Amino acid sequence: MVAAGPGRDRDGPLRVARVHAGASLFYDEGAPDKIERSPASLAAAPLFTAALAVAVARRAHRWDRIVAHWLLPAAVIAAPLRPTVAIAHSGDVHLALRLGLAGAVALTLARSRVVFVAEHLRDRFLGAVATRTLRARIAARSSVCPMGIEPPAPRDRAAARRRFGLDPRRPVVAFLGRLVPIKGIETLVAALPAGAELLIG
Repeated sequence: MVAAGPGRDRDGPLRVARVHAGASLFYDEGAPDKIERSPASLAAAPLFTAALAVAVARRAHRWDRIVAHWLLPAAVIAAPLRPTVAIAHSGDVHLALRLGLAGAVALTLARSRVVFVAEHLRDRFLGAVATRTLRARIAARSSVCPMGIEPPAPRDRAAARRRFGLDPRRPVVAFLGRLVPIKGIETLVAALPAGAELLIG
């Protein structure tokens, strides 16, 4: 596995090769928000992309398939080297659209499987691909699979409310995510029904 450093490698059979050059772009609020707040931080992107490309190219001959998270830069680096499953999250799709690179990314991924975490992201990305044939190819080779979690075993709702000190008569909405603009918590707060309680984890 190739990851942006810093961090500690896990024990066991999983091998982690960390890419440090330019990796600071991905910390704190993440690349899209960091670039929005400070356009100068975009200067780290070519450095990280080049370092990641070198790290992947050195190892790709040992791999049968690559699962690449983020279309930019990971998937576009991986796709020419090995059969690739590209996972499109949110920030990467927005970044590709913001930079006008949807068509170029789609061309690079034309032989890959592309998995979007939400239907609206797939629609937005495909809508930005101007070439009809390429758009149809990506549509045929893509799917939507929400990045959820395995739900826990059912628990006593009343006991759970008592544990968190929640009023049993009020609706509850839970938010799990980073507190950065791209996650849309401001939209969630504005849309909360009257009297609802918000849990942030």
